[in-house]
Amino acid sequence: MAHTIVNLDNLKAVQAGIIYSARYYASATPTAIDNGHIVTLGILDTNEREVFVANAVSDATADKVYLVTTPEVMYKVDEIGLENFYNVASDEIRLHPLEVGDIFQVTTDAITGTPVVGEYLISANSSTGYTTSATIGSTVFSAQVLESTKLGYNKISAIRMRVVKA
Repeated sequence: MAHTIVNLDNLKAVQAGIIYSARYYASATPTAIDNGHIVTLGILDTNEREVFVANAVSDATADKVYLVTTPEVMYKVDEIGLENFYNVASDEIRLHPLEVGDIFQVTTDAITGTPVVGEYLISANSSTGYTTSATIGSTVFSAQVLESTKLGYNKISAIRMRVVKA
């Protein structure tokens, strides 16, 4: 099964060194998550000083989102390839806050619907992925589709986007 690939073209948080560590939980259970997905940042995890709890977006009209951007480190030769990387349940993940003007790419497996250049990808309730929209909408996060592209050695379909609301 291929996993989502993310490419950080131009994020303000990368240049400023703003990152967060978290563990992703779905219904209070540590859960695996792919890079390139968006989550919300909650309280500090139990017995942790710097690791937060990350969850799926619960209210797309109110929740600020963070991009999952854990470095892809793989140890088994037969698993090498960005499309084989995912964040294992209970592992710490790296998050970057998204700001207006940020540009990044994700493979289309993280997107619900068919992206159209010039239209938008928005956050959705109870989801870590993106949903297509003809308008910016009322969600806190919205990104305009800039182009269709390919990522990874196997040239997996991807979308390059620019954040217009965060």
